[in-house]
Parts: sequence; C-alpha cells; structure tokens
Amino acid sequence: CFTWSEVDREVNRTARAFQELGIQQGDVVALLMDNRPEFLFAVTALNRLRAAAALINTNISGTALVHAIKIAEPVAVLAGQEHHEKVEAVVPELEPLSKDRVFIQGDGGNNEPGGFRSFDEQLANQGYENLHEVSKPHIDDLFGYIYTSGTTGLPKAAVVLNKRILSPGAM
Repeated sequence: CFTWSEVDREVNRTARAFQELGIQQGDVVALLMDNRPEFLFAVTALNRLRAAAALINTNISGTALVHAIKIAEPVAVLAGQEHHEKVEAVVPELEPLSKDRVFIQGDGGNNEPGGFRSFDEQLANQGYENLHEVSKPHIDDLFGYIYTSGTTGLPKAAVVLNKRILSPGAM
C-alpha cells in the first residue's frame, strides 16, 4: 500500500533517475516489467518528463519481443529482473540500441542485473523533490504505446495519448 504522497515521491525519484540517464521530452523507453509498484512509478515518471513508455507485452519473447521493442524506437529499455533472461537472449538483435542502454530493476530492490546496468543503483542517490525543470505534460502528449497480443502475427503498437488515459478518470 502506498499513500498518494509516497507515490508522488517515488515517481519524482524515478523521473530524476531517468533524467540522469538523459531521458527527455519526446523520448521513448521500452518497459518490460510485471505488474508491480515499480512499473507504475516508471510509467508515471516518464509521463512526468513528457517522455513515453512502450508497454511491452510480458508474454512475448524472441522475434516478437525484438519487433515490439524496435518498432517503438526506444532510447533505452527498462526490464524487471523477472524478464532478465528474455532480454539477454535478444539484446544482440536490438541494434542500434546498445547493451549499455538496457537496465534491469529488481523487485523491491533485490537486483542482480547480470551484465546489464542496474536501475536500482540509478535510483539509489535520487532525491524525492518535485521536478521544477520540466514543463507540465500536455493532454496531446504521447502517453505511450500499448501492444496487441500478436496472435495474428507480430505485435502491433497502438499510439495512446494522455487524453485517452485521462478520459475515463474524468467520467
């Protein structure tokens, strides 16, 4: 359980970690992580930076995974430790994305990045303060990409804008 204040602090900390990695407005980060708090912190932090998350289906691997990552043209990949082996198997095929732009995050801080960069280490020294140096997200900004299942071929990315995410909440 998290209070709204705790979520806000973790999102700020995650956004600062992304900023330190050079993630900025308009960038895309491929996110391959199970349903856990760090997933929500990462998606919201990217949105706070006016960057976008490519929400990669965690049930795909091999050629489908390579395709899903590459079509989003991400500047980085953040994978949960639970998908480490799956990512490791496809890294050579992700060019022009280099291995040093792939980060592994543990579940609750337990992380063995195994040859990749640790996102937990990136988070370790970040502050919780509000981001003042970033303009506020706009309703027409790209929220991210959500993928089809790929049952009739390779997964396809659906473009999702902030207004599509916010509309159900307004109702």
